[in-house]
Amino acid sequence: MSGRSHSLDSLAAEITKLSGMLTGYMRANDIPAPSFEVDSPAGYGDLPPEIFTARQLLLDALMDMWFLTWGPAAGVFAFSHTLLADATVLNVMNEFDFWSAVPLDGTASYEEIAERTNLPVDAVRRVIRHAFTFRFFAETNPGDPSTRVRHTAFSGVLVRSAGPRGAFQTIFEIAGGPTLMLDKALRKYSAGQAEMAQGADKSAFALFNCQHGDGKYTDYWQYLENSGEGEKRGHRQKSFSKFMNFLTSLFGHENVMVQCYDWKSLGAATVVDVGGSGGHNAIPLAQNFPDLRVVVEDLPRVQLVFEESVPPGLRDRVSFRGHNFFDPQPESGADVYVFKKVFHDWPDESVARILRAQVPALCLSCLLVQDDS
Repeated sequence: MSGRSHSLDSLAAEITKLSGMLTGYMRANDIPAPSFEVDSPAGYGDLPPEIFTARQLLLDALMDMWFLTWGPAAGVFAFSHTLLADATVLNVMNEFDFWSAVPLDGTASYEEIAERTNLPVDAVRRVIRHAFTFRFFAETNPGDPSTRVRHTAFSGVLVRSAGPRGAFQTIFEIAGGPTLMLDKALRKYSAGQAEMAQGADKSAFALFNCQHGDGKYTDYWQYLENSGEGEKRGHRQKSFSKFMNFLTSLFGHENVMVQCYDWKSLGAATVVDVGGSGGHNAIPLAQNFPDLRVVVEDLPRVQLVFEESVPPGLRDRVSFRGHNFFDPQPESGADVYVFKKVFHDWPDESVARILRAQVPALCLSCLLVQDDS
């Protein structure tokens, strides 16, 4: 929302202008128009800056329109009630894998979905009918007792694409519970203090895991690496790495890494991507600068995703090392050590520990930090 006052009429005009910019760009570049049909493209591809900005402004104007259409009293109720109900339904559908219970290019009855999810049919019916309100799934013949359920573009992308599915699993399986504990963590550790409590053991995640988990993990990353039993051990780490790869492509973050430094001036050089996940930073670097050797460092279970992600033609220059960045840096004398979107996940005292762990390896090296802050 901008600082100026809005009316429904002025917002309608703004929405018309901005949507015209977006659809005009799509027509000029032969990009299929978005739809709710299951075969709709997953996205628009790489948008130029002015069109990306227009889309963000359009979304903001639509949100203003939504709130003004409701009015303050009804809007507060509608927003808070819908937000919690939507999240609850999405969490249930993720937990019981509703996505796979409906064929991607077919349909399923409520009874068939109930059998595949091992849930009562009345629970399935209630969950899916709420999901219709935010355009996940749809009925083939609404109002007909024999109607069946089909995918829309938004539920179908969770079957078709590993990245959005990884994002969904990370948000609901890992972040969801701790997010709802933030108020309690602030009251327990920070209320009455001049600054927020530091330390991973004083986080909402640690409090949630202590009260609702087994108490073994005080931070998100330990949990990602070690949760689960047997073959499922570390499976959340794999989902998270796919989420990071997806996020990089979704917002063009790979271009940020390629363009933020004069890599060509290094010539034949070694770059260490500390906390580099599945290689989403390393791959575009190696593709654009053939003289670079890139070492990706992350927790050991990330290696499976790394091996799936790195093209065969780059594997002689892009390698993986299992490493905890709180331990001393094993790659001594590299030309550049990269920390991209690492430090915002940690309190200041932990960031200082990470940086101190690099010091013994540094010679005439460069530390390159790209973070949200």
